Amino acid sequence: MRISRPVDVGRTTSLVLIRASSSITGRGTANIRKNKGFFLPAIGKDLVYTAPADAFQTIRIYKRGGRIRLTVDDVLALAYDDDGKTYGPVHTHSGWIGLRQMAHTQRCRYGHVRIYPLEP
Repeated sequence: MRISRPVDVGRTTSLVLIRASSSITGRGTANIRKNKGFFLPAIGKDLVYTAPADAFQTIRIYKRGGRIRLTVDDVLALAYDDDGKTYGPVHTHSGWIGLRQMAHTQRCRYGHVRIYPLEP
């Protein structure tokens, strides 16, 4: 079993997209957290929670420079334009993509995961 450090401490520089299910948290939001500092620069809609349990949904994450978009079935759920000042510099370095589910997630399956470079 791996115990990881909280996401708001350490040297990690990352952007975290969080989908908080309204059935568990009462929020029904999609959030962006920016580390270091665990800042909450953007809040959007959780468009996954309202889908039927057997639905297959297409979730897309788009990031170019400081522009971040999250869509669910081609509907914009969250938009954030990082100015590089308010919450620290824009993260432009390459890195890792992690898919994580919280313990309270009722269902989740990943299929057809694809990562594409953006054209200039």
